[in-house]
Amino acid sequence: MEDRLAALELQHKSLQELMTTLKDGRGAVKVREWHGKMDAIRLEELKHRRHITKLQQQVPLATT
Repeated sequence: MEDRLAALELQHKSLQELMTTLKDGRGAVKVREWHGKMDAIRLEELKHRRHITKLQQQVPLATT
């Protein structure tokens, strides 16, 4: 539930930023900034997934 709330808050903040950008006419600059941020986030996510996979391989699954 907390993850969903955080995602919604981020989406709300992004929409507010988009509306502000559209009003002030700096759209192209902001789009480039957003793309840079998204690329950085994707890289971080891939690193985290790779790390999780390595950890899962190190920890044997308990069988019941």
